[in-house]
Amino acid sequence: MLSMAESRPGDAPDLADAGWPALVQPLRVTDADGHAVAVTSVGPTGWKPARSISGPLTLRYEVDYAPLAARGWQSVVP
Repeated sequence: MLSMAESRPGDAPDLADAGWPALVQPLRVTDADGHAVAVTSVGPTGWKPARSISGPLTLRYEVDYAPLAARGWQSVVP
């Protein structure tokens, strides 16, 4: 399981059900040998790998703060 914080982003009602993973797009996961690992969203708690993995993983992702910036969330407004 790849887990995220269980708090909710900015207490924004439309993001509350999806949690922080709603802001993470796209998530790319590779194993220690550089092979892609498919993951499935499990809602606000994070993602579940499609296969069992032993060893380190590399995660690559972007966080889109636009929904929070549109609300004037101070940590993302320039």
